[in-house]
Amino acid sequence: MHDPYLLHDMEKAVERIRHAIEQGELILIYGDYDADGMTSASIVKESLEQLGAECLVYLPNRFTDGYGPNASVYKYFIEQQGVSLIVTVDNGVAGHEAIDLARSMGVDVIVTDHHSIPEVLPDAYAIIHPEHPGRTILSSI
Repeated sequence: MHDPYLLHDMEKAVERIRHAIEQGELILIYGDYDADGMTSASIVKESLEQLGAECLVYLPNRFTDGYGPNASVYKYFIEQQGVSLIVTVDNGVAGHEAIDLARSMGVDVIVTDHHSIPEVLPDAYAIIHPEHPGRTILSSI
């Protein structure tokens, strides 16, 4: 096992989540419809709740929501549910539109993903990805 803090933005992401928990913010965990996306969303939800977080989980439908972050879903959860932090699991590195929308509404997005990293990353609060160009020494993983 490697030190998770060697991943780019890990410390920043953990601090933001801690702040959200301390302030009683509502966190949206935006998963994926497939096996690793559902499993990841479940694990993150259970872990955050054990730390005292208030969270919701959304598992998108490929046919109606498309692939990756969906701007209209983000908007719904921000406006109608009061979400102030979004944590993606198994998606997000290509979610420019949805992440830009969330940021414009004052909501931070923490991306956790493992899919092919694009040339241009979204302007998320934090991006946790094993191939992130800013990673420390994880090239051997």
